[in-house]
Amino acid sequence: MNESPLLKLRFSVWLMPVCGALFALVALVMMLIVPDLTFEGLALLGFVGALSLAGVLLGALMLPFTWMRLMEDRVMYRGRNGWEAPVRLEAGDRWVIAGNAVCAQRADGTLTKTPIAKWNTAKRDWRRLQSLLPAVGDR
Repeated sequence: MNESPLLKLRFSVWLMPVCGALFALVALVMMLIVPDLTFEGLALLGFVGALSLAGVLLGALMLPFTWMRLMEDRVMYRGRNGWEAPVRLEAGDRWVIAGNAVCAQRADGTLTKTPIAKWNTAKRDWRRLQSLLPAVGDR
């Protein structure tokens, strides 16, 4: 079993606005839950904007880090308890791209989706995946 990754995957730039929106949502929910936290007018906009900016910056800090690895025989992602392998290949299986996701094509022809999708993977890493893996079905 080869322990070096076939490909290391990084987050897509879509992570930044998603984190910003989540932090803005947290700001609005905080105002509903905490009774002493009240803002009006521009102060409200500033509070939500500051938390949203913090989310965008957090998302930007996460961009260069590897969050998933495609190995010869498994997909590994960084989870709560370190690296986890949700999908493993068995004898006769192979990695393929089906639609906008990487799947394990089983020996009987069925596809098992992995967490690797076009929308959550950096564009340069997705292009490398497309050059490494065969495509099946609709693209």
